[in-house]
Amino acid sequence: MRVEYNESGRAQAPKRNKKKKGFGVHFFCFFLMISVSVLIALSLTVWFNVSGFRLSGSSVYSEAEVLSATGILNGDNLWRIDTDAAEESIEQLLPYVGTAKIGRKLPGTVTVKLTPAEEYAFVNTESGAAIIDSEFKVLKNISENENRLFVIKGMSFKEAVPGQKLTFSDSEQQKTLSEITDLLNEYGFSSDGQYGITMIDMADTLNVKMILDDRLYVVIGSMSNIENKLVHLKSMIGQVNMNATARIDLSDWSKDNKKASLVYEDISVYK
Repeated sequence: MRVEYNESGRAQAPKRNKKKKGFGVHFFCFFLMISVSVLIALSLTVWFNVSGFRLSGSSVYSEAEVLSATGILNGDNLWRIDTDAAEESIEQLLPYVGTAKIGRKLPGTVTVKLTPAEEYAFVNTESGAAIIDSEFKVLKNISENENRLFVIKGMSFKEAVPGQKLTFSDSEQQKTLSEITDLLNEYGFSSDGQYGITMIDMADTLNVKMILDDRLYVVIGSMSNIENKLVHLKSMIGQVNMNATARIDLSDWSKDNKKASLVYEDISVYK
């Protein structure tokens, strides 16, 4: 028997194959989409739930206090926890934690890495006094400067809430204080630096003053040429008689008048 093929028959066969292939591709994509959706749903509900915590770093708080502050519980889904909110919660509820970093470790571990906050300065507030860190975060309210931290005077604050940054009443004071404390640290003027700072008076941002080593009263004046003033101050300190009290005035220092005055006197009146 002889079978004959015409042109129309040849043309129709590929079309049927294409339809079959197209159906298979669509079915595969649909199946894949359903499978991925199911896997995601399981990951966010049944799988990868929190089963433990791993703490690292240093902290004055107990493990129980830190874990409670995260707000994360065993059984919470690992992918649905808000790590940013947990970090912020730790830093606010536990003021002596400087930074907290929350991470995830499969299948169900929450990692918590802590960096301690360090006491930096003592400030007077409307409601009393407080200890702050170098970022102006309030560590605790306190009545006396027990640890003999350097004192920031002349500032006005709206609030001093432990775990939160100081709320300044005067934005210009805030800007000047941030600038000068950064520079003082950079040039070695700090409570534990080469040139120990005892007090800084910010009552007048155009006439800043400070006390070093509880014996040298320094009038900085305005922030103009502040870096050059600090360099000049360091050279003058080496010329002051050891253990003597003196008043150093840099307020008139400029690039055209690179001079400052040094007068030996009792500085207790300035404290």
